[in-house]
Amino acid sequence: LCSGLEEKVRGNLRYLIRFLPGILFNLQSRSRSRMIADRHYDLGNDLFFSFLDPYNQYSCGYFEETDDLDAAQAAIGAHLSGKTDLFISEHRLKDKGGNYRWILARGVSVRDESGKPVRMAGSHTDITAWKKTEQDLRNNEANLRSLLDNAVNFVVYQLAPDPSNPHGGRVVMVSPSIQEILRPSDPNDYTTWFENVHPEDCETIEKANRRSWELGVPFNDCLLYTSDAADEE
Repeated sequence: LCSGLEEKVRGNLRYLIRFLPGILFNLQSRSRSRMIADRHYDLGNDLFFSFLDPYNQYSCGYFEETDDLDAAQAAIGAHLSGKTDLFISEHRLKDKGGNYRWILARGVSVRDESGKPVRMAGSHTDITAWKKTEQDLRNNEANLRSLLDNAVNFVVYQLAPDPSNPHGGRVVMVSPSIQEILRPSDPNDYTTWFENVHPEDCETIEKANRRSWELGVPFNDCLLYTSDAADEE
């Protein structure tokens, strides 16, 4: 209507023939515009609020069945309101192939003299591979924890190097079964694991530990420990 189509085609047969169907069958008019607005746009606020986050902000990102949108929008709002120096958010976005990818979004706002944010600069980094590795580590840790908790007649442990210790190592994790097998006074102190080693095997165990720490060779030695029965005797 605003383009003045009728004025342009008036007196021009070529344009008239081309646009005649649109003129004859065009249902748009100024009188109908209010009816269209009432039917299609005056639907209340609920419809339009459904497109927004809890803070009534709009995002061009597509988040389906996830809470990531709310978290990302909350982080943006906190930064723009001056509660945080940087905007940092990890969230999932759907790519053009229909797959979700983890994104690390970082940004900082530029403010005017009154402190009002006037623009924002930042970056998006794809961290999908890193997130997968992180999840794999969690799964491996859960599997290891299950092995530790269910170990019977054997000990599962992990040590961190400590060459200053003659017996070597700092206990990272150890299965509860060590109490039944080695009976140390403190399972989290690696030196106590050898409290019940037979005196004749002490030098053997120390050399085996040194060899394993310094050369990276497997520890594979048989040792004699005192048992509960021996204590009772």
